[in-house]
Order: sequence, then structure tokens, then C-alpha cells
Amino acid sequence: PPNPILIDEPTLLNARVQPNPSNGLFTIIVEASNWSYSLFDMNGKLIKSESASANKAEVNIEALEAGIYMIQISVEGDSIYKKIVKQ
Repeated sequence: PPNPILIDEPTLLNARVQPNPSNGLFTIIVEASNWSYSLFDMNGKLIKSESASANKAEVNIEALEAGIYMIQISVEGDSIYKKIVKQ
């Protein structure tokens, strides 16, 4: 069987999205100064994509329906996905 892909990238592994679940205001915290995020619905449709130049970014999805969304956080070509819940 193929080996699982191991991400030895503490910057991405320590990325946090809080509070989760939320009423629509999330903060993404990344230990990096140059990164980006993309927000997708559960059908894979891109909703929002932004770059960040600080170690945190505010994401406002108050206008979106309650449900589960995926955030892709990317740092220097590596990505991690986090599931977020909007109440």
C-alpha cells in the first residue's frame, strides 16, 4: 500500500480557526506572515479567497447560510483544510 503523506510543517499544523462553531465571524491564526485562505462550501464551490500579510485574518460569513464550510489555508505552496461550522 502507498505510504500516507506526512505533513511535517508546524506552521500549517498549528493553524487555528476560532471560534468554531461561530455565528459567522471567524479568526484564522497562522504562524506566518505571508499566507492565503480559500473558503469553500461542501459542494466544493469557492466562496471567498484572500491573501494575508499578518499572522491572523478575520473572516465574515454572516451572510451565508448556516452549515459546514471548508477553509483551505496555504503557506508557501503547502495547504491544510479545516472544517468550520456556521450556526
